[in-house]
Amino acid sequence: MSTKNKFFFGSVLAFIGAVLWGLSGVNSQILFQSNPNVDAGWLTSTRLLSSGLIILIICLIRDGKKLFSIFKNKNDVVRLIIYSILGIAGVQFTYFATIKASNAATATVIQYISPVMVAVYTALRTKKLPKPTESLAVIFAVAGVFLIATRGKIGNLSLSPQALFWGILSAVAMSINTVFPENLLKKYSAIHVLCFSMLIGAVVLSIVFPPFDVPSGLDKIAFINLGTIVIGGTVIAFLAYLIGIKYIGPALTILIASVEPLSAAVFSVIILKSQFEGMELLGFALIISTLVLLSVGSNPKRKKSISE
Repeated sequence: MSTKNKFFFGSVLAFIGAVLWGLSGVNSQILFQSNPNVDAGWLTSTRLLSSGLIILIICLIRDGKKLFSIFKNKNDVVRLIIYSILGIAGVQFTYFATIKASNAATATVIQYISPVMVAVYTALRTKKLPKPTESLAVIFAVAGVFLIATRGKIGNLSLSPQALFWGILSAVAMSINTVFPENLLKKYSAIHVLCFSMLIGAVVLSIVFPPFDVPSGLDKIAFINLGTIVIGGTVIAFLAYLIGIKYIGPALTILIASVEPLSAAVFSVIILKSQFEGMELLGFALIISTLVLLSVGSNPKRKKSISE
């Protein structure tokens, strides 16, 4: 495959992955609204277990015993377990909890203040002042969350406290999801780390939210939505994202994947007929613009990351 074709193919896959992630959020909102007995915990453990098993089969066919090399190092195993719980499982659970308390578009957009959190964390860790673009991104992120939560009216919280709590926690979890696995991703394939972190996260969550304890009242449409979340929004989306990294590099892949919150908003309007006020849309725009600001002057050799 020529370099030009690789660039095109990788860009398309990164875009498809982001769109499928956005659609997955809308599917989960439909599932929650149509089936009140479905909670964020059950959906998360079911998604992680189903997706993890599918990816495990793919990795076994492709890589064989090499897949298990991560378990030869005790320190790496401990890091993998921590990452599985706080990163993968944490970001999935808090994201679904935010959707259940609000809607897919709002949950996805608020979660995307995580790059700003990572920028602030990096500045504190390195004891260096943030770049002007990073400082502006922080201001835009705070302003965006304020507009979404209050619709521009001080003292009026239009977003429920529960949704705001889970949304901010989701952004924190996504930040952990980006920063914590750095050492693992330097030593092991991203898809191997993803596979086992999903399975470990599923096992831990299953203690409280057993995936086989299926909520009552689920109909055929509910299982179609669930299948779409698992197959399209997880397995295909993550594989497309990782292949995109292979062909066009992590920096450009992450930038293209930032269309996820926009796709979630578009699908919410088209499928769910959601309506957003002007101040909410301005808040969305401010948060999405932080992704562009943070991409300006970013290191092209930026580390790989596993998104939501």
